Amino acid sequence: MSNSESARSALSRAPATVSMTHRLKRCTAALSVTAAAMLTGAAFALASPPSPAAATVDGSGTNDGQCPTLSAGAWQLPYSPYTKGTVYDVSVNGYSCAKADGYIKKLVANKVSNGQPTTVKGGPKGWTCTASKSKTGLAYTGQCSKKALSINGTFFSWTVG
Repeated sequence: MSNSESARSALSRAPATVSMTHRLKRCTAALSVTAAAMLTGAAFALASPPSPAAATVDGSGTNDGQCPTLSAGAWQLPYSPYTKGTVYDVSVNGYSCAKADGYIKKLVANKVSNGQPTTVKGGPKGWTCTASKSKTGLAYTGQCSKKALSINGTFFSWTVG
């Protein structure tokens, strides 16, 4: 085989070699992304707080997490199938479940002006409370916090159970 035939033979194999190299690089990149996603998911699972089965109580009597369900005023969802009930799920951060329950019982009896979260009265003094309107016009879900609404500061929130 002459040098020119050998060179032509190598060139004819080159696209297949290049194609395989590109395919290998794409597969390696996809595997790297998948592995990174799995490691990130595992890290978040380890760093996430435990299941909100019960609120934890600190030395000052405040709670963090999910409180026991609360029975209060009747609610009806503002969208089909217009489910009804009287049970609420309550979450707190740096606040007492018992105190939150007392305020929520008052807040869910309030009329709300529109379907979007709207500021409502009846929460702790100096706090901002917002709620959303149920089909009956009452506050069926909402949140109260010391400062601007946030998930990091002291707050309590409720939603239908």
